[in-house]
Amino acid sequence: MKRKYLAMMLTGVLILSSALTGCGSSTGTATKSATPKTIIFSQGADPRGLDPAYVDDGESAKVMCNIYEGLIKYKDASTEIAPSLATDWKISADGKEYTFNLRKDVKFQDGTPFNADAVVFNVERQLPPKATDDMPYASFTYGPVAKVEKLSDLSVKFTLKTKYTPFLANLAMTLAAPVLSPTAVAKYKGKLMNNPVGTGPYTFVSWDKNQSLKLKKNDTYWGVKPKADSVVFKFTKENSVRASDLMTGGTDIIDGVDPNDIAKLTSSKMKVYKSDGMNINYMGFNCSRAPFNDVKLREAISHAINRDELVKYLYQGYSSVANSPLPSFMPGYDKTVEPYN
Repeated sequence: MKRKYLAMMLTGVLILSSALTGCGSSTGTATKSATPKTIIFSQGADPRGLDPAYVDDGESAKVMCNIYEGLIKYKDASTEIAPSLATDWKISADGKEYTFNLRKDVKFQDGTPFNADAVVFNVERQLPPKATDDMPYASFTYGPVAKVEKLSDLSVKFTLKTKYTPFLANLAMTLAAPVLSPTAVAKYKGKLMNNPVGTGPYTFVSWDKNQSLKLKKNDTYWGVKPKADSVVFKFTKENSVRASDLMTGGTDIIDGVDPNDIAKLTSSKMKVYKSDGMNINYMGFNCSRAPFNDVKLREAISHAINRDELVKYLYQGYSSVANSPLPSFMPGYDKTVEPYN
C-alpha cells in the first residue's frame, strides 16, 4: 500500500525538495525488473513559466527547484547558505568582490558543460542593457552587481557597486539565480518558459496546461540521485478536491492544505506532519495612491484588524500572529517588536 502524506504548514518548495531529493542514501542498487517509482504532487495552479528569469510565483518555483540549481542553496528547513554548483567562495575585505569556485564535471541536462562561461551568460542576461522589464527578480538579485567575469573555466568573480550583505542569500533563491543551459536558451529562442534545461536532479518531460506536468530522473545528475524515477505535478485549483484526491489515492502529496480539511484527513488516517511554516501571509497597502498614501489612515486600518481572530477562525489555530513583516526564521527578526493592537 502506498503511504500518503499531508505536509502541513511548510512551503511547497521545501515539501517537494525533501520528498524527491532527500529520501534515502545513494548506496541502493536498482535492477531492471524494479517497478518505476512515481510521485504525484498536487498543487493549486500551473507554473507561470519555467524560466527563472521571468517568473516570480511559488507555483513555478516548486517545479523549477527540481530542474535547476544555483551557485549556492539554502540548507534544508533553514535559511543558512550551502554550496551547490559552487563548491566554495571568498569575499573580499571590502565586501565588494565575491569569487566562486565551480563544481567540476557537471553537465546540463542537454549535455552542455557547466562552467564559468555559463554562469557569466546567465547573469549578464539579467543585467543592463540585456535585462528587460518582464524579469521580475533581476534587479532584486543582481541589482548590486557592477560586473561578473570569468577568471578561469571553473572560477567567476562578481564585483558589486557597493557592499551588499544580502547578496549571498539572494543568490540561493529559486527565482532569477538558477543557472540555465546557454545552448537551450539559444535553441528555444525565448521559449525556455516551456522548455527548461538545468543541472538539477530532474529533467523536464512534458506539460499539459491546466492538467499536469511531468519530470523524469536525471540519470547523469552530479549529486545524490533522487529515489523517484518520475514526478507528476497535478494542478487542482480547489483545496478540498486535492484533499479528497489524497484520501482516494489519486495523489501522494498535496500542497495548500485548507484548515477545514484537517479533521477530515485525520479521520481518514492520513499521516499529518505539522511544522512551523517558512512563510508569512499578509495584506498590503498600495502606498503610492490615495487613500493609502495617508500614513494615519494606514495606522487606523492596522489597529482595526483583529489578528488573533483571523488566526483563530480563518486558520483555525494552524498559524501564529506575526509581530512584524519578518517571519521568525529570518535573520533580523526581533521578537520584541510590538504589533498594532
